[in-house]
Amino acid sequence: PDGTISLNDVPITELLRRPPEAELPRLALRLEDLRVRVRTPGRMVGQARFAVPVLEVTLRPQAAEFRGELEPRGGLASRVRVAGTLPRALLPGAPATALPPGEWGLAVGGDDLDVARLLRFGLDLPGPLAAGRGDLELDLRFAGRVPTAATVDLDLADVTLAGTDGPYRALLLAAGWERRADGCQLALDRFVLRRGDRSPPPSRATARFKGRGDDGVLEVTAERLRLGGAYALVRAVAATRLRAAYLPTA
Repeated sequence: PDGTISLNDVPITELLRRPPEAELPRLALRLEDLRVRVRTPGRMVGQARFAVPVLEVTLRPQAAEFRGELEPRGGLASRVRVAGTLPRALLPGAPATALPPGEWGLAVGGDDLDVARLLRFGLDLPGPLAAGRGDLELDLRFAGRVPTAATVDLDLADVTLAGTDGPYRALLLAAGWERRADGCQLALDRFVLRRGDRSPPPSRATARFKGRGDDGVLEVTAERLRLGGAYALVRAVAATRLRAAYLPTA
């Protein structure tokens, strides 16, 4: 097998490769019981195998919509749900044109995920999680190439954060970011980092940035924010070199 996906003996990339002024064909596909292996030699995670119970794809004149379920093998997860809309300019074989300003997005959810390994597979970099397994919901929204909103909901157990002296019993995180006409807002709706038998109440915080550049104003409010847990998370997210230089172990 050479990895080519064909429809009626026509490779999908050829089907999507049309002149910039031409619309995509109208097409609805339902694929069932697929087996997929992704090989990435030289990366931190060299391969991944998935079963795909169902994948639905709908082509429209300027975009493709998809929805499906994945069952990763090798202990990566029990099940992953994916859905979204991709503009034509991002599809395989699409002509090199500017991305139109229309709205599009991606959503991923999963149960019993090895989030640390999945991050290493996707980013090919040491991520903020050295270890951690649990449930994840992620939603990303864009207007053209500009991100407009993002939400994440994590419920992980047996967590080790990079650059810290974990492990932690659990990490609970629910947060959202959105771009606004006058700036942007980051809302931390729930943050709990549990160690041992302690179960601290969830921290909450909101950061609003209004204006542009040096004329902007940052407003921050917080409720029950535990600085030790917040610092551990910031240290884990920071790049390795930055972390070593400016964020010594607490």
